[in-house]
Amino acid sequence: MTLRALLTLMFVLAAPVPALAFGDCATAAYRIAVDDRISASATCHFRLLNKIEIEGRPTAARVVRFDRPFDASDDTWIAGLNATLGRVGFAATALDSRLGIQPVTIVMTNLEEHFDPSNPDAPAHTGPDVAHGETNNGRLTGECLVVMYKLEERVSDLHFKQTIAHELFHCIQYRMWPIKFSQPDNGWWVEGSAEYFGVLAVPERDSGFQASFGNGSQESGLFERGGANLTYENVAFFSWLHQQGGGPAVGEFLSNLPAGPAPASLQSVLSLSQWATFTEDLLEGTIRLPGGYGVPKGETGTLMTVEAEADTLDWQTDAFRTTRVGMEVTNPGRYHVTVEGPEGLRARLRQGEGEWQDFPAQLEACRNSAPAIFYAVTTEGPTDFVISYEKTGDCSPCETAGVGDSCLAGTWTMTGGGPIEWMRANGMPAEMNVQVSDVIMRLTRGGDFIVNPVRANLDATDDIGREWTGEGQSQGHAGHWGA
Repeated sequence: MTLRALLTLMFVLAAPVPALAFGDCATAAYRIAVDDRISASATCHFRLLNKIEIEGRPTAARVVRFDRPFDASDDTWIAGLNATLGRVGFAATALDSRLGIQPVTIVMTNLEEHFDPSNPDAPAHTGPDVAHGETNNGRLTGECLVVMYKLEERVSDLHFKQTIAHELFHCIQYRMWPIKFSQPDNGWWVEGSAEYFGVLAVPERDSGFQASFGNGSQESGLFERGGANLTYENVAFFSWLHQQGGGPAVGEFLSNLPAGPAPASLQSVLSLSQWATFTEDLLEGTIRLPGGYGVPKGETGTLMTVEAEADTLDWQTDAFRTTRVGMEVTNPGRYHVTVEGPEGLRARLRQGEGEWQDFPAQLEACRNSAPAIFYAVTTEGPTDFVISYEKTGDCSPCETAGVGDSCLAGTWTMTGGGPIEWMRANGMPAEMNVQVSDVIMRLTRGGDFIVNPVRANLDATDDIGREWTGEGQSQGHAGHWGA
């Protein structure tokens, strides 16, 4: 597992055995399982925590430290731990009431996480661990050991609780799905769903990792590909699953996900139609974490320039990527756009906030047209496709007008009652007859305007019975206009 900002947890998981109990933290083997830098003379101090209850089934938990005895200064954060265990049980029940967890030991250390120089991406853990070794009393344990490496910088209370929940979900994952949990290249679902679970249990805090999903999902897709990985960032995907059907939708996905490498394993639990819907929701910016924090709208990473009357371009996508392309039109007009590819390809186009169009699609690129984007997704592996466009019509002069809006040039006559209509709507006496000649305005392409003189005849009776008559003419006006 990688180093997380400010607070890092490392867990050591025990093989499931019939007798579930805490390991003996007084033994040298246990200290080595925690961290081989702990002094051989260190004393194990522990406190029992509240039990974790999933669907009413309690599982024991404790907190251990080797650096000093517990005292009153620990009461506040231990209370926070107990509260978090309650949230973990509640959140796990919301996913699937059948979920289980082994007895949990949370070890607090004053050490920084250390790394193996030969493998900078993995924490060093040199001694036998509780999962595979025996303690001094000769008993294997089914304990889930969570080691908290706490750096000098303080972290927020919510960060502390959320990360504890994240790590405890790893205990649940191993307890429920030990085979697929232990397979390589599984970080996409192991870390992604644990990050989601941390937010589900402690929704008051933003994960932060979802912000990187949009760009990363164009390069590597949902699952891991030889170093180009999305792991924690997949909190965005699992949060989308949550939006589709709450916690049970996530629990069902994880339970039904078969062991084995992706994309084959993913294909059995996530259809092409679902992946296309997820992509559209990502591009529209409608995905939310369980606490309501938004997943940033997926940006357009690639730009396609439409500059000829017609053209055909080769493109490629891959399984469970969110390949999307912005269309920049430098040759204004109306276009017929098609995509040709295998049956396992789904592609759609959208302009601005409009509806998604299936291909063949119509693209309008005139002066005030919204920008266009299309996506192409598949669940089957590397997929080549071709996108073609052909200009089918020009924009009108008004639609392509430049500075000054030359489409407004011409002769315009005022409709409606003009200022007299406004006066009637705002208290002018009802017994008034006004005749006004047409108001005509001429706009020239050079930016000049002329308004003709206006003649008016008035006959009115005021509210005390006096009669008024009159006539007059306004002066013409001239000047410059622009838009």
